[in-house]
Amino acid sequence: NSPKLKILDFLFSFPKNEFPISDIIEALGMSKTTFYKYFQDLINIGMIKINQEATKPKLYSINLSSPIIQNMRKNINY
Repeated sequence: NSPKLKILDFLFSFPKNEFPISDIIEALGMSKTTFYKYFQDLINIGMIKINQEATKPKLYSINLSSPIIQNMRKNINY
């Protein structure tokens, strides 16, 4: 039930979609404070990617090319 896992679980559920932060927070029902406390860590370790071409709002998605994500996908059947 960790916030990081909730964020990843949501993005794993829609691997081809990109979301603005506000949509992720709303879908999770998580406070902004909690969300921001963990979200940047997931970006920093490469599990979440930012669409650099998107202007505003920035769009985020699960990074399917991340070795960590690839390993998780092997072990979890979505």
